[in-house]
Amino acid sequence: MLPNRLAAWQTHWRRMPRASRAELRAWQDLRVRRLIQHAAGAVPFWRMRFEEAGVAPESIRGVADLARLPVTDKAALLAARAGDLLARGVAPESLVRKATSGSSGEPFTIYRTVQERRRLHLLRLRAYRLQGARLTDRVVRIGTPPPPKSSLWPVSALRRAARERWATVSTFLPPEEMLARIRDCRPDVIGGYPGVLDLLADHLTTTGRRDLRPRLLATGAEVLTGDMRQRIEHAFQAPLLQTYGASEFDLLAWECPVGRGLHLCEDGAIIELLRPDGTSAAPGEQGEVVVTNLHAFAMPFIRYRLGDLATATGERCPCGLPFAVVHQIEGRVVDYLHLPDGTALHPYRLLAPLARGEMPWVRRYQLVQQRSDRLVLRVMVTPEAAPGDLVALESALNALLPHDATLLVEQVDSLPFAASGKFRLVQSLANPGGTLPLGAER
Repeated sequence: MLPNRLAAWQTHWRRMPRASRAELRAWQDLRVRRLIQHAAGAVPFWRMRFEEAGVAPESIRGVADLARLPVTDKAALLAARAGDLLARGVAPESLVRKATSGSSGEPFTIYRTVQERRRLHLLRLRAYRLQGARLTDRVVRIGTPPPPKSSLWPVSALRRAARERWATVSTFLPPEEMLARIRDCRPDVIGGYPGVLDLLADHLTTTGRRDLRPRLLATGAEVLTGDMRQRIEHAFQAPLLQTYGASEFDLLAWECPVGRGLHLCEDGAIIELLRPDGTSAAPGEQGEVVVTNLHAFAMPFIRYRLGDLATATGERCPCGLPFAVVHQIEGRVVDYLHLPDGTALHPYRLLAPLARGEMPWVRRYQLVQQRSDRLVLRVMVTPEAAPGDLVALESALNALLPHDATLLVEQVDSLPFAASGKFRLVQSLANPGGTLPLGAER
C-alpha cells in the first residue's frame, strides 16, 4: 500500500501544482475515460443511465465528451436501489460510510474505499498547506466530535503526532466555554463553520477581550457573507480563508491567499458551470455547479448537480497554480424561496443590505420561509438599535416582495444551530428539500 500512497502524494502534491493547463487536461481525460468505462461495466445504475441516454461509454474520451452524458441529482440516486449504486465485486462491509448531514431534508449515505477516502483527504490537506497551514501548526476545529478512529494517516507515528496538534471543540457549547477551550489550546489555526465563527466573533467584540491571535482562520460548509467575514477577521485579527466542498466529493475549491477567488480542485473532480439550458457558462457568467468525482469508483458520481451557483473568472491566478478560479460561491439553488406567484426569489435580494453591513445595529440574522407566502427575518440587535429600526427594515423588505407574500421582522435573543452544528442563514420550510430546476425562473 505504501507505493500507492507515495504515488498519490507525488501526483497531487508535486506534479499537478506544477503542471501546465494542457498537462492537467491530459491527466483529467485519462481519469475520465477510466471512470466512465468502469461505471458502465461495473455499476448497474450508471450502465442504465448511459443506455437510456443512448451514449456508448467508449465514445467518452475525455472531459469535453462529458456534456453528452445526462446530468444526475440526489433525487435520482435516492430513487435507485442502493445496491445498484455500488460497483460489482466490492463488498459493502469493506467500504467507509459517510452520511450527509441531511440539512436539505434528504439524508444520504456515501460509500468509499479506504484508498479513495485517503486520496480525497490528501487533496484537502494540500489545500490547507497552500493556504498557509503548516504541518507543525496547532489546530482547533470547532464542530462535532470526530470518529474515535481514523485511517487517513499512512503511518501510526504521524497519526499520533497529528492528533496531539489537532483538537476539536464542540459547536454546541456556550460561546464563553468554546472560547475558553480554544484559549487552552493556543491554536495557530482555527477552523469552523462561518456561523459559529461569527458567533464567537460577536462574543469577543462585545466582551472586549482580544487575546486570541491565530495566524489563520479556515471555514467552509456554509454561505460566508461579506459582513460575516469582516466581523470574524476583525475580532480574531487574522485572515479568514474558506474552502468549498460537498460530502459526495470532499474538497471542491479553496480560497487562494494570493489571488482573488477560489481555486477549483481539478485533479479531484471535474467541475462544470452550466447555464439553465445545460450549456457551459461563459467566463463572468453565473452557472450551476455540476461535478464528476475523479476518485470515486466504489460509488461513482458523474455529472452530479449540487444545486450551487458560481461564476468562473476565465483568468489565471497570479499565484501560478494551473487550477481554474471561480468567484465566491454565490448561493445554493436549494435556498431559493419559491413564492405563491410561481417565481423563485434569491434570498440575497432581501439580505444584501444586511450582508453589506449597511445596518450595523443588526448583530446576527436568519431568514426562514415558514409558508410559501410568509417569511420571517429573525434578528439579534445591538444596543444601538433605535425603536423604529425594525419597523423600517420590515417595510423596506416587504416592498421587494410580490403582493401575495409578506415578511415579518422578529427580534430574538439568540439564533440556534442545526443538529449538524451548522448555522442555516436561510431556510425554507415550504420547500425544505427541493431544488430549483434548470430553466426555472430565478
